[in-house]
Amino acid sequence: MNSYFFTNQKGKEYTAPSALAPLADTHTHLFLGKNLSDLELIEHAAAAGVELLGVPIDPVDLQDGRFQFIQESVDTHEESVLDQEKLQNHQTNPESLISFLEDTWRGWQQALPQASILSKTSFVCGVHPFGAAHFSASIHAQLEEALASPLVRAVGEIGLDYTCDIEPEVQQRVFVTQLKMAQEAHMPVELHIRDARDDTSFQAHADALSLLEKYGVPPAGADLHCFTGNTEMLLPYLELGCMVAFGGAATFAKDDAIREAACVCPADRILSETDSPFMAPVPLRGTECEPAMVCFVAACLAQVREDAGVATKQETYDALWNNAVRFFGFE
Repeated sequence: MNSYFFTNQKGKEYTAPSALAPLADTHTHLFLGKNLSDLELIEHAAAAGVELLGVPIDPVDLQDGRFQFIQESVDTHEESVLDQEKLQNHQTNPESLISFLEDTWRGWQQALPQASILSKTSFVCGVHPFGAAHFSASIHAQLEEALASPLVRAVGEIGLDYTCDIEPEVQQRVFVTQLKMAQEAHMPVELHIRDARDDTSFQAHADALSLLEKYGVPPAGADLHCFTGNTEMLLPYLELGCMVAFGGAATFAKDDAIREAACVCPADRILSETDSPFMAPVPLRGTECEPAMVCFVAACLAQVREDAGVATKQETYDALWNNAVRFFGFE
């Protein structure tokens, strides 16, 4: 694992930290980056010691043609067997979510037949709060079909984001609908909760907690994705039984509160992610993030938890892996 190299914005090389257990990136947007194809990202992740990926796919994005760059991504990998005509169809056919998942998976399997990482890679399907206004009967039907597929192991990312102009009531309605869908499908959810800028009342979190208390956290579990809050914000989610995923922000110099929260998080609740291509971790901050970079997130979490006397590095690495495996039902 420690032979894999990354390069920062200035061209300086960094070796991937040696991991004490297999690595898991529980939330990585393989199709949103500009620099590398999904296949290249998977190859890099495997080389860096990553053995589990959770890949969110939003049917609203797919329907709106926001995955047009998939064609360009596929073109960069000569071994890809994905058909461009089919991909074009995915951009215009509102009933194509399951076809997209199946074609993508088939392409990965045929292009990377020896990649063991694929044995613990799954899709996470759901409508992001930004797309809540477009949650239609067609989208609902697409999700139901996708959730019946063995390729999908979680619903997400779903929740509330009060930084956008979608009415809170609309977001809340779609959030509850998808919570119920996850419960019916016996699946966990990945939660996206973000307050409006400068909102010191943290209304989005307050509303999300209220809805989770009212309608229930799915028995299969919930993951508070991309946690960037403090311990006070974390505790109510822990009381509800949620897992918590920490990403690149946990490595940022000024984000002591996130690291403190990571030290409070119980060993059986902590997860690692990148949310790539966003928020690349230190020492690669400013570059386009990729799932391979979860090695720096895991190393940071292991170090700060050991420094705080919460757990040994080995215990944290083991927890990050075992929790991810359990969350996605690979046990």
